[in-house]
Amino acid sequence: MEALSVGALEELMQECLPHTRRLPARGEDLLDSSFRELGFDSLAMVQFAEALQEKLNVPISNPELDRIATPRDVLDYVQAHPVQAGEPER
Repeated sequence: MEALSVGALEELMQECLPHTRRLPARGEDLLDSSFRELGFDSLAMVQFAEALQEKLNVPISNPELDRIATPRDVLDYVQAHPVQAGEPER
């Protein structure tokens, strides 16, 4: 799998926020901001994990999700975990 780009990550994150909210940071500024600072609550994080599984076929468990604090952590996680063949786990 190709590496997840910062732009693709931004798009995926924006999809998981309510339509009335916009990400307050972009590019490199986004990567080291905490998800809480970016407006993500626990529901948005679950939706984000589901989107990662659906769009990238990268499985992520709840304990792993709890350890992801920033978008940079997501990029590192995706790079470290190979894409699963077939359908993503639900």
